[in-house]
Amino acid sequence: MGYDLSNSSGAYVRFSGSGWDVALAVARHCGWNPAGIPKPATWDESEHGPWEDEYWINAGQQVTAEDAAALTAALDRALASPDLLETLPRLKDGLDEEEAKRFRARLVEFVGLTRQGPFIID
Repeated sequence: MGYDLSNSSGAYVRFSGSGWDVALAVARHCGWNPAGIPKPATWDESEHGPWEDEYWINAGQQVTAEDAAALTAALDRALASPDLLETLPRLKDGLDEEEAKRFRARLVEFVGLTRQGPFIID
């Protein structure tokens, strides 16, 4: 399962399931405190159960502008950190140096999206 992230201006980034987990772990490691996501209008609790401020499902939920800004700030700190390439393998077992470099580039793409404000997780 992957995560398609997009916003109203057409920016788009896709993460694999494990990539999304690492991106959010990096942000938490650098001070992001997830605000939670409001329940999307299309969420049917009788079918899917109660909404739990989810970041880890594909329901068309929208990350708020404030949460996107906090995520951006945390990822900016991560990207500016001289030890990011050493930190990434600790957050994801088995990540080698080349994969860490590629993942850092993915984080740069992701920050380009989060910097623009609210975004959708599909």
